[in-house]
Amino acid sequence: MESLEKRWIVDGHCDSLLFFINDKALGTLNPHGHWDLSRAKEVGLRLQFLAAYIEEDYKPYLATHRGLQLIEGALRFVKVHSDRVFLIRSAQDLKALQNSP
Repeated sequence: MESLEKRWIVDGHCDSLLFFINDKALGTLNPHGHWDLSRAKEVGLRLQFLAAYIEEDYKPYLATHRGLQLIEGALRFVKVHSDRVFLIRSAQDLKALQNSP
C-alpha cells in the first residue's frame, strides 16, 4: 500500500481567482474566501485548478472580455507568487511538480 506522503491532494475547482483580480490577497490567509496559499500549504495541497467563473453581470456580451481578465489575473497571480506556484502547461510541467518538495 502506498504511503500517504506519496499521495497528492488536488482541488479540481476554486473560484478564488475572482478575489485576486479584485485586489484581494490570496498569498496570505484570506478570511473572505475558501482558498489562499496559506490554507493550501497548511493542508498539503499539491495541485489547484483555478476556475474562470464568469459572473452573470458579464453575460452574454462581456463574457469573453471577462474571461480574458480572469486569465490575465491567473497569469499575474503565478508571476506574483512564482516562489510558491507555477502554471501547469504540459505533461513535463506536471512531472516537475511531481519532483518538487
